[in-house]
Amino acid sequence: MREAYRQLCAAGGEQLEALLYGTDERPQAPTAPRASRLWPDAGFVIGRVAGNPLSFLADFGEHGGSHGHYDKLHLTLMHPAQTLTPDFGMVPYGSPMRKSWFAETSSHNTVSLDGMSQAPHEGRCVRYEAASDGKSVYAWLQSTGAYEGCTMNRHLMLTEEWLLDWFQVELAEGARNMEWWMHPAVQPLTGTLEERDEVYTLRIQEKDASSLAEQKLPIIGGLVPDVGQLQLSYALGENTVVFHTALAEPGDELLAVHTPGDSIDPSQPLTAVLHRRNDRRADFIHVYRADSSASITRVSAQEIEIAVPGQPESTSRIQLTEDKGLIFI
Repeated sequence: MREAYRQLCAAGGEQLEALLYGTDERPQAPTAPRASRLWPDAGFVIGRVAGNPLSFLADFGEHGGSHGHYDKLHLTLMHPAQTLTPDFGMVPYGSPMRKSWFAETSSHNTVSLDGMSQAPHEGRCVRYEAASDGKSVYAWLQSTGAYEGCTMNRHLMLTEEWLLDWFQVELAEGARNMEWWMHPAVQPLTGTLEERDEVYTLRIQEKDASSLAEQKLPIIGGLVPDVGQLQLSYALGENTVVFHTALAEPGDELLAVHTPGDSIDPSQPLTAVLHRRNDRRADFIHVYRADSSASITRVSAQEIEIAVPGQPESTSRIQLTEDKGLIFI
């Protein structure tokens, strides 16, 4: 336990849960807003920017052994009204759903290949930068051990206006199904849903490592983009809406998938968003914004523009570079 607290930088009794969610204690004096923070030993990073109700927590640390999930580069997206994309936890250890769903990569907000879970491994934080003016925070997380010959880079940039999630996947050889998952705690709202008579097949490694079990998840339908962008929204309570924009490239599939519920009650089904591409390389580019939507324009292979409709001065051009990751240009 002493080593765990050291890794969480828990000096003075400040534990991870308190840093994320606060405590029940009433402070005697006003406290400064909680800031972004990197825990390099524990393998977590949290991003917060004053003025933006959205914040994020991402996991890149070492595998948790027999208690671990195959979830490197998992993203939890939070709002004061509700955590939008939580880690849904774990059912009791005697439940067959522990292995058949809750520990698997496809049940987390990260990327899987061909319905297979990641190998147990540790990712790394390549770059973390919180702007000195407090107006943005950037985290570049990387995994090279999830699948043989596969490099995954997740770039998370939070500003006063939006959160950009640019998840790049590259294979050394051959094309595979690259699967970007998002599991919202509430129903995604969308304009058009195209019927799809198919299932998603989750392939689960058995203990003897020589055979695979399969679980079939119904695909509810295809999420139909409009002029290269998919617009979704999530109602968090009566007066709070989070908007989600996905860049849809030719060859991409955007699907709504029927999944088990959370670990409290798996019988209450949820709807996951699956962004899938069969290729050697994929760029999954998504933007989240509270209260109104943002648009994404692909300027080139390594450049995008993010804009808020009706606010021309809000347009930002962002470039993905080899050495620094995401930069404003």
